[in-house]
Amino acid sequence: IVFTALQDGTINDVMHILCTAPILLIDDMGTEHGKEFVKSKFREIVHYRYARWPEFPIAITTNNKFMDIYRYDARVASRFSDNEKVNRHLMHVDDYRRHKTVNYA
Repeated sequence: IVFTALQDGTINDVMHILCTAPILLIDDMGTEHGKEFVKSKFREIVHYRYARWPEFPIAITTNNKFMDIYRYDARVASRFSDNEKVNRHLMHVDDYRRHKTVNYA
């Protein structure tokens, strides 16, 4: 979405939507492309939503360990470390892709 918005000039509109959506789900954090630009936009979104907690919650999935988030971005990790505003739920699940059977019938 972000890269399309850059191409067609709607990045500010997209950022507004991502910042103010009633709930935002970020799936697979840490695997995005265009690292520095995407990180800076992600940092903006997290900061905006964090500053307006609990009005704008964020739900994030990642395969990373929690401490790896500090290597990803220390400012984002700092906000995710706030135990007053953050509920972390650690889940250990098998990778469904390893158990997936393909049926081409």
